[in-house]
Order: sequence, then C-alpha cells, then structure tokens
Amino acid sequence: MALSRLIPQAQLRLALYAMGGYQDLARKLIHYSYEMVNLAGMKMSGRKGGVYVSLDELLNEARDRVMEIVKGRFSPDEAGKVAEAVAVGAIRYSFLSVSPNKPLTFSWDKVLNLRQNSGPFVQYTYVRTNGILEKAGGEIPKLTQIPDSIANEERELILLLGEYPEVIARAAQELRLENIIEYVNRLSLVFNSYYEKYPVLNAEPGIREFRINLVNAVRVVLGNAMDILGIPRLRRM
Repeated sequence: MALSRLIPQAQLRLALYAMGGYQDLARKLIHYSYEMVNLAGMKMSGRKGGVYVSLDELLNEARDRVMEIVKGRFSPDEAGKVAEAVAVGAIRYSFLSVSPNKPLTFSWDKVLNLRQNSGPFVQYTYVRTNGILEKAGGEIPKLTQIPDSIANEERELILLLGEYPEVIARAAQELRLENIIEYVNRLSLVFNSYYEKYPVLNAEPGIREFRINLVNAVRVVLGNAMDILGIPRLRRM
C-alpha cells in the first residue's frame, strides 16, 4: 500500500486511541481502498488534481433518474423515499461488485439495470418475494414434507440457498464483498426465472405450501445479504 494511503490511516488510529474508549476499534480498523473509478469517459482523481465527481453528486443524480421512473406510481412523499433507497442500493451495489484492486467503470445503464446485476434488480426481486407472500396471506404455512417430485429449477434454488453460509464466511475471511454481490445476482436471476415459469399461489395443495416456503427462504436469504451489503429493503418499488 502506498505511503500516502498509510499515513491517514495511522492518524485515524491515533485519534481513536486519544479519544479514549475506542482502543479496540482502533486495533481492528482495516483500510479497504479502491482503485480509480471511470465515469462517462472521465477518470476521477482528486489526488492528481484532475476532474472528479463526489459521491454526493452520484447519489443525487441516481435519485433524480429513479424519481423520473417512479414519480407517477407513488405519492410524492413515498416516491422520494423509494428513489432515495433505490439510488443508495444502486451505488452501493455498483462499487461493491468489483474487486478493490481493479478499476471500476461506472455506467448508468448498468447501475440502474432492472433486468440483471444491479442494486435495483436485487431490490426488485426482494419486493417480488414480499408481494407473493403478502398475497398468500402473510403467514408461512407449515411444511410437513417435500413433494415427491420437484422441478429442476426448485432443486437449483435449494442448492443455491444452501451455499449462503459458505459465501458469507469466505467473503468475511477474504474481504471480498464482490462474492456476495455475485451470489445475490445469481440468486435473483434463478428465482425470477423460476417464478415466471412455475405458479406459486395457484399451485395444487402440497406443492403450493412447498413453493411458498421456498419463496420465503429466498426472501430471508436475499434480505440478510442486502443488509450486509447496505442495500435498502423495500416493500414496494
């Protein structure tokens, strides 16, 4: 790590020690630095005195772009809250999706993509699971047994859900948050593909209860991962 990056971290540690009561935090402090970010053909570099864009500016533009999409669907107050949450999720997802030692190319088309690999896409998937469960009555039916025959997509979802603890453990050990990003995108893609192909609420008895529980499992895992990544949960979107 460059000396120019080490000095501010040492100063921060000393400040925490001097304040008293923060010695443990100072010992555990880890500097998680990122490479340069490219935006619309420009390299942002405050250290070199070049053109740069602040995070506040990015968040404001993201919020404005989302507001244009949602303002006709919600009341002004709710639209503002949704736009703020989606903007935060979009920016966080974008930055965390790339390894810190690799340059990040920032593209609005990717950041606000509702079809795949973005914060809004993951938030939309979470909203979708919530909507299904609300229509089911809000309560998760007791599942006494797994149906004798389940679809390949259901088996894939179950196996994918089972990977979650290992994904989180490895991300923590290796400080690789992009692994969690890759996981939530994969889970969202598989779930949306599954839901568009198989009915949940209109499935026959026995299958219906199993699928509702499967949707709930996706909701729980996705929500927990979003909390770790700092991507806000939404009920409607």
